[in-house]
Amino acid sequence: MSIGGMRPSPSQDLQSLADPAAFLAALRRLKNDSGLSYRKLEARAAAAGDVLPRSTAFTLLHREIAPDPDQLAALVRACGDGDRVAEWLAVRDRIVWKEAVPPQDRTVPRPARESGTGVALRFPGGGTRLTLAVSVAVALIAGVGTAVLLHRHNRAPSAQTTAAPTVSPAPRAGFTLFEGRSRGGSTAASVGYRYWDTRDGWYGIEYVVPHSRDLREGRRDGWGGTLRMHYEDRHGSHVTSLTVNTDGHPDVGQDSVRYGLKNVWFDVCDSGQPDRLRGCQRLRMAR
Repeated sequence: MSIGGMRPSPSQDLQSLADPAAFLAALRRLKNDSGLSYRKLEARAAAAGDVLPRSTAFTLLHREIAPDPDQLAALVRACGDGDRVAEWLAVRDRIVWKEAVPPQDRTVPRPARESGTGVALRFPGGGTRLTLAVSVAVALIAGVGTAVLLHRHNRAPSAQTTAAPTVSPAPRAGFTLFEGRSRGGSTAASVGYRYWDTRDGWYGIEYVVPHSRDLREGRRDGWGGTLRMHYEDRHGSHVTSLTVNTDGHPDVGQDSVRYGLKNVWFDVCDSGQPDRLRGCQRLRMAR
């Protein structure tokens, strides 16, 4: 059953999906075709009797572990492809997924102690499903509070802190979704973020799907929007733009992994030409 007349792209051939990357790409395409924000997906799911927090929806779209079947069904229905929930679940069952690796430390995600890939798990069609609580990783990070972005340390950085380690530590927890609106409410932005301690007084960070867009009340007002990242490295404090959307048009920036950073946080502003900003407001962790 479609919701509100929405239908996914006719090019979505689910039977051709053969691996987690293709499955997630198709799921993200379904979400993008719906034209709905994470907030609206949460509301539509609730209206249908499902539970789909915004942070859970984001995690489902960006982690290559087997999605919880109930959460997957809720997301598919909220995106307007309810007629094919059974088909999405069947494809989910036949794909080989990586096993979720829980964080060793519930306060700060630790780097992996050794390299290598996760254990592959096969879900035969029609067989017993293994339900992995995807939302647990989000809950663990959420317990840290807003301070998850403020990694304050007194150690002086060394000359090598900006370079990636020879064996790059990897995070053991999923992404946290941060979102917000400019102070005047004209621009909305979101980004997925995670970090890990590289044990040199600094942190490795990764952000995915930085996105900004004009809200309805901000269209055709001559202002676009900008999503910015604030951070410190051994050279000082910096601000960089992750997206710059023009008036009435969205923008999606590039994913990135960086090392040698701390005190990372994001904000969204209305932006005009040339390089004019107004109403900047900090993004907050999605609840």
